[in-house]
Amino acid sequence: MNRTGGMVGLLGVLMTFSGGARAQSFDCTKATTPTEHAISDSHTLSNLDMKMATL
Repeated sequence: MNRTGGMVGLLGVLMTFSGGARAQSFDCTKATTPTEHAISDSHTLSNLDMKMATL
């Protein structure tokens, strides 16, 4: 793996586990339903939630 590929991979891992990289359409600190908690806990669901919010 070249240096650029390694840096891109590292950035992806850091963004996956970083709370700041998530962008859901609501404030996760106020999540009350199981659905809101699932979205807050999942990078994939968080991204899909933001896409749905912009449709």
